[in-house]
Amino acid sequence: IINLRGLVIPIISLPERLGYPEKIDMNSKILVSRYRDRKVGFLVDNVSEILFVSPSQMTRNDAPDALFTDIINLEEQKRMILRLSIDKIFAQTPIESVGFAGG
Repeated sequence: IINLRGLVIPIISLPERLGYPEKIDMNSKILVSRYRDRKVGFLVDNVSEILFVSPSQMTRNDAPDALFTDIINLEEQKRMILRLSIDKIFAQTPIESVGFAGG
């Protein structure tokens, strides 16, 4: 957990949740997000950039059990990004069972 401006926020290790070894170093970051009216932090290996994308750049993945909900196509940069489903991250351990105060 972390204390961010007086609010206690649980931290979820994204590499560990995805089955990878957790590696904390100088590049590690915590992404704070809102999920179901609660703030939660995700420990990640690194953040290279923050992008704003339009819905027209996204293609929905309709596979019901897919870990990635959308494919973001950045044609001008000749790359694609997979959008991770937060619901799938909490599928095994629901956010309600992560102990913390408020949100």
